[in-house]
Amino acid sequence: MIGRLQMFCKNISVKFCIGIFIFFVITTMIFMLGCEGKRGSLSPNIQPIVEITSFDGIEWAGDLNVEDSAIIDSLSVIMDSTLYYQKIYWRGWDEDGCIKGYAYRIGSWNEDSTAFIYDKAYGIVTNNEGWVLHYKPGADPNIPLSESNGTIWASSNKVSAVVYFPATDTTDFKKNFNKFEVKCKDNRGNVSEPDIKYFCSFSTVPSPIVTTSQGKIDSCRVGNSIKFKFDMTDPDPYGVSKEAAYYLYRLVYIERVGTREDTLTGQFQFGTTILDSTEWYSTENYDQTDEVLLKGNYDNGNTTRPILRGNDINELTRIEVKAVDKAGVASTKIAHLTFFVRDYFTPKTTELEDMTDQIYAIGKYHYFTYFPSTISIIPPSKFIGGNLVYGGPLYPMFRTETDTVTIWSAIWSTDLQIQLPIFKGETKDALNNDYYSEIIGFDINWDNGVDNLPPFPHQLIEDEDGTKWFRLEKRYVENNRLKLFDFSPGHHTFKVRAVDSGGKVDKTPSELELFLKEPASEKNGILLVDDSNNTTFEPDDAVDSFFDSLLIYAGVNDYDVKDLEDGSQTSITGYFDKIVLSPADIFNYELIIWHNSNVTRRYKESQFYKHYLVLYPYMMSGGNVVYTGPNVISDSKADISYDIGFLKKFAGFSSLNDILTKSLFIDDRYFDVARKDNAGSIFPDSLHINVDLNTYTSIAGKIGAVTFLDIDGATSLFSFSTTDPYPMNGCVVSKYTNPNTNSTAYIIGFPLYYIEPEQAKELMKAIIQDLPIEPSL
Repeated sequence: MIGRLQMFCKNISVKFCIGIFIFFVITTMIFMLGCEGKRGSLSPNIQPIVEITSFDGIEWAGDLNVEDSAIIDSLSVIMDSTLYYQKIYWRGWDEDGCIKGYAYRIGSWNEDSTAFIYDKAYGIVTNNEGWVLHYKPGADPNIPLSESNGTIWASSNKVSAVVYFPATDTTDFKKNFNKFEVKCKDNRGNVSEPDIKYFCSFSTVPSPIVTTSQGKIDSCRVGNSIKFKFDMTDPDPYGVSKEAAYYLYRLVYIERVGTREDTLTGQFQFGTTILDSTEWYSTENYDQTDEVLLKGNYDNGNTTRPILRGNDINELTRIEVKAVDKAGVASTKIAHLTFFVRDYFTPKTTELEDMTDQIYAIGKYHYFTYFPSTISIIPPSKFIGGNLVYGGPLYPMFRTETDTVTIWSAIWSTDLQIQLPIFKGETKDALNNDYYSEIIGFDINWDNGVDNLPPFPHQLIEDEDGTKWFRLEKRYVENNRLKLFDFSPGHHTFKVRAVDSGGKVDKTPSELELFLKEPASEKNGILLVDDSNNTTFEPDDAVDSFFDSLLIYAGVNDYDVKDLEDGSQTSITGYFDKIVLSPADIFNYELIIWHNSNVTRRYKESQFYKHYLVLYPYMMSGGNVVYTGPNVISDSKADISYDIGFLKKFAGFSSLNDILTKSLFIDDRYFDVARKDNAGSIFPDSLHINVDLNTYTSIAGKIGAVTFLDIDGATSLFSFSTTDPYPMNGCVVSKYTNPNTNSTAYIIGFPLYYIEPEQAKELMKAIIQDLPIEPSL
């Protein structure tokens, strides 16, 4: 009983589902038929319509058969000429749908044709029927347009087109007859009948112009790679003919007359006899139709441009140029340039040493705490020790006037980075004769190879001798200041050479000799800097003998000497003026004794303050300095902001008043102590020195200029007691140790020979033992 009930329910369910399905199908059909009208059949799609709305041009009812002479005669009466350049507008509509796209084509006819031709207009690509192609949505525009990646249907939003009709320089429509036709399609794919307008187009004759990327070269010597630039003028109205469609050009070899030698400068004389010529070449398919680079040889062969070969001694080369405008009208006049091609020219590279104010380095031991506002190039920066610091120029190492090579230096560290300038070159030969090729790039080389150069975008070049170079395009160099890093310490050579458009390179590359000083694990040794140039009162032998006696007494048997008068001065605009020493010259010494004893000079003539930037990294790394001389700071009228910054940090000075005497005169920041017989002295007990003034006095009967110090936080090691109007107990020797860098500065406000030699020995011994320095150096 239960089984029969289950079977009955199952049959009922199947029949019910089938009924529901049949009901749904019938309802849908009734709905569709009802929407189509009472007749119960599908209505036909209404054809869309398109209409040209531009005013210019004429319409023609019916078929315009250009082979019908009667039609042509009728046209000759009503046809007005129009400019070949037109912007044509249209509109389309569909009564039972919407417009999905438009297609158009441009036909041209002249009396020699039997029908319209559809592929003659400028700037278009057509299908087999002449309809203009457009890139399909998503197609790569870098691939040439064709039927495979193009379509004749432009977007429904495109309701205009710029058209360059083929034309001549006459208004005879039989020579310039064109038509424009457009059609549309709707959302069901139905296509409209085309709408057509006819035009009689004209254009004036253009005039060509030829020059080069480097200017005029008429009657000049040139290298065998020249970039020619083409232009034209055209009196067509509204400025529509600013650009040519393309240019035609050829090279003509003409007779050279006269007896002048090739090596002389000046203009050449040339005759009218044509010795030879190339065929006419067209720029129509060039990437840039208004320029062409001609060379003596082409890397990958060449079929699209002539070879710019070197001239024989009895011939000159002339380039002749015609312009063709976008209507297809060619110039009747020919523009030309005449020149003498020589293949011995090579480019020149701007010397890197002339651009050292644009070379920056930054690293753990090479940085500046500021950069001058006069510097146009913002240097690299980074945080070191929590402070923002800036890259600074490389330093020239100590060299004498007879040294022919300057070695530029920095203190090496693992994070050291060198930022190079934007390289420059020129295409002039050594005699300043003509040349006119372009600089297209630069080859760079590090230590005669490329192994340690960063991966710049480059082409690897190898010379015949096996030397390898990175070739960088000029545009890359102009947009990037190259950065070198991951160096090893020691000597290095960086080279750069310019490359011209013919592949010629500078035969004498610009070089920069570098020395990256490796910091010693422990500083060691003493350097005496002789900053005096008065050979009458301070002969070098006397200075050397004096300090030799002081240091031997202090237990120092060996030390180095740098006489600044023997060194060649170097200036870097905006940063330092006439420095002689570099950080690399002094960095690993434990003590620097700076001797400035010419009492006839003001401080601004001294070298000490000019080397603050040099001394800064040395002191930051724990170095020690003894300054002995009458002049500590620059003239009171000068800008001493960064001077005080150095002295404040490493010598404890906090203001200008710390260094100047209370009785400072307006034009003289120095202080002349009382005459010897009025002078006394007071010394701290720690030194136990019984100092007497030296018997040397100036012509005025005084011992010379003395700088008095009044420094909070510094230890006073030596002081004078003088009579009025001079300050009492004025400190003239101080010691200051920077707690952060553990560097110590001893400032002696007078030359050590102001006091008796034995007392000077005791003072130097006290300093040497105070550091302390190993006695057997």
